[in-house]
Amino acid sequence: MKHQIKKLTERITLLYGIHAECCIYLVEGDKRALLIDTGLGAVDMQSEIAELTSLPYDVVNTHGHGDHTGGNIYYPAVYMHEGAREDARGFLALNKTVLSEEEVAIIEAQLAKGSYEIHCVSDGFTFDLGDRHLEVLSIPGHSPGCIALLDHEDRVLFSGDCFVKSMPIQMVVPGALTIREYLDSLHKLQSREDEFDWLCTGHDEQLEPKTFLDEVTAACEKLVTGELSGEDIELPPVYGDTRAKLIKEKDFTIAYRPWRVC
Repeated sequence: MKHQIKKLTERITLLYGIHAECCIYLVEGDKRALLIDTGLGAVDMQSEIAELTSLPYDVVNTHGHGDHTGGNIYYPAVYMHEGAREDARGFLALNKTVLSEEEVAIIEAQLAKGSYEIHCVSDGFTFDLGDRHLEVLSIPGHSPGCIALLDHEDRVLFSGDCFVKSMPIQMVVPGALTIREYLDSLHKLQSREDEFDWLCTGHDEQLEPKTFLDEVTAACEKLVTGELSGEDIELPPVYGDTRAKLIKEKDFTIAYRPWRVC
């Protein structure tokens, strides 16, 4: 099993195509590279990345959920927000719901070799790749430990699961903040919109225009003021409480708890 590969720009490569896994991005500078998220963990990320670049590189997680942190086990050290630690520790328990027995065995064998070191990052931390720099922005919402990475040179924002189109924006997962708190993070990103043109999200396999951020922000503002209300849905048992609502706006949806708006 290997990831599919797509060049999004001259120096941004997307790794994707494994069921239930996030999008993984390799960003290359002239001195170093950065691997953004590591997927479920059933694929040896080190061997795959070695085929794509000869540059030394760091690894960072946009948040702690298992479909973004499973592949951390192939590295000695990984960067993430302090708020992502707890989710990352429990990645295998979560991922067992989508992995085969064979894939779980591969991961458990790798885990037996030891654990990785965590370096915590927060607002303003910058990954220096030589001729390009990626700035960390803390954006709690989907989870407390969410971060975005602003690529100043390519004018791209790597936003993780803060907003996506190919699946509902998940504000129903355990640990998700209120819509109002999430909206604070969206406004924070909007305040930096003059610094980027494109979005690389956690589950969409192409560049998205930054106008997507404005559309999600507008929908959440209407949720908070009561101008917008979703339809009732029932979540799978893995979510715990299965009650939720879903709003459908243009080409995206948001799943949320009605008692967790404000």
